[in-house]
Amino acid sequence: MLCYGGDMRALMLVAHDLGMLNGDYAFLTVNLLPSAAIGNNTFMGNDGRDAEAALAFRGILSIYVREPTTELWRSFKEDVKDKMNAPPFQIQLDASEQVEVYAGAIYDAIYLYAIALNETLAAGGSKKDGRAIVQRMLNKEFDGASGRVRIDESGDRDPDYSLKYYLNGSFQNIADYNHSTGGFNLRGE
Repeated sequence: MLCYGGDMRALMLVAHDLGMLNGDYAFLTVNLLPSAAIGNNTFMGNDGRDAEAALAFRGILSIYVREPTTELWRSFKEDVKDKMNAPPFQIQLDASEQVEVYAGAIYDAIYLYAIALNETLAAGGSKKDGRAIVQRMLNKEFDGASGRVRIDESGDRDPDYSLKYYLNGSFQNIADYNHSTGGFNLRGE
């Protein structure tokens, strides 16, 4: 299912009403932006069915881009928060606000472009030769803010993923997929 919190709630309540939460059906979501899509409290509404909706959300398995656990990622998140507090932004983020993994991916995309541009210029190419720059982006691999970055021959990046299950009011990681190894690891309690 690709939809936002309120629609997800409505669909899951219909599934509940139809008796589809008995284990015979799977409800998968792809969470493209965790802070905007499902969230931790979107089972709540103004219709008196919050308890049913919270139960219905337990029928969802949600696929997320996995948040890295590297020191580079931790450092990147701190740098983002520090820069948000400084001019010209001067936005005070509270401790509960998280830096989305997508911020690291955007940073890594710009970094990849800079690498390819520098290589193109070092080889005597032009900054206006987009085809040459893109060619130097292909089959590239490096450790980025968002984790290990590998761009294949088609220009695609395959990130790592987490599978989450709704439990105790929020989505909890239950498994991780590592693209580099092809491994799928269940998380312990």
